[in-house]
Amino acid sequence: MKRIFTILAAASILFSALMPVVAAPGIGDKLSITITNKYGDVFTNLTIVRILGDGLVLGHSAGQMKIKYENLPQAVCQKYQPLAGATVEKEQEKGALNAAYITHEQQLQTQQARQLAAKEEQQNEQADSRQPKEDLQYLIIRVPDVNGRITIINPGLKALKRHVETNRFIVSGLPGTNGFNLTIDVEKPANDDMSNEGVFNYYWSMVANNPLIDAGSVEVKKNGKFVKVSYTLKGEPNVNYFFAFKGRWVDVHISKWPFEKTDSKLFADFEEHLSYGE
Repeated sequence: MKRIFTILAAASILFSALMPVVAAPGIGDKLSITITNKYGDVFTNLTIVRILGDGLVLGHSAGQMKIKYENLPQAVCQKYQPLAGATVEKEQEKGALNAAYITHEQQLQTQQARQLAAKEEQQNEQADSRQPKEDLQYLIIRVPDVNGRITIINPGLKALKRHVETNRFIVSGLPGTNGFNLTIDVEKPANDDMSNEGVFNYYWSMVANNPLIDAGSVEVKKNGKFVKVSYTLKGEPNVNYFFAFKGRWVDVHISKWPFEKTDSKLFADFEEHLSYGE
């Protein structure tokens, strides 16, 4: 079951990247309203990110938030609430396309696994094995074609599988007994924005439309290291870390199935030790 959820999340991202992005009506509109949350924080310059049946997901300088129609001005409700039906229909259609793509990808996985570049994988594994003994709990992943590396702690993975494509480098973790899943996607940028927020804006605008994601669970946090997005996918906690370095865009995705309360520390430890550089 845990592998199915991992494949589903990764395939949805890959498929969305291949599809042309056509914004639904109302998406991206600027709202000339002010929102004050229960803590007294005031938000302006709001942009519509998603139109749901019970409210709007609004983007602001610090992230995103969901506001129910009952808490929005009547004029806003009258304009955007009727668009919710079209948005749901569009997401259901995209979900069906994603399902077809996932089935196709699953059929190809066995064939592709045997066609991976053995020499490249052996070289990387040899580089990983040269770590000092005191650092054996860390995994250092060298990024091809650039003088850079991504360092993570090993949260219980059996091994790492690497796949090199033109302009793209993918690392996937083979889950161990604890069910921790990992995917690292590194590719050349789609535009000139080399900020962490630019990576987030490009990828999340597509991923957020996945109907399997619980929109109410989405939490976005930004710092100088990366943009972190936490959410649940069919009840399974997921986290994506978006950042840019060495002329590349990076999406680090983690999840765990089954997820228990004590696994929050595992996620926190992974985040604390995630680093990248020379």
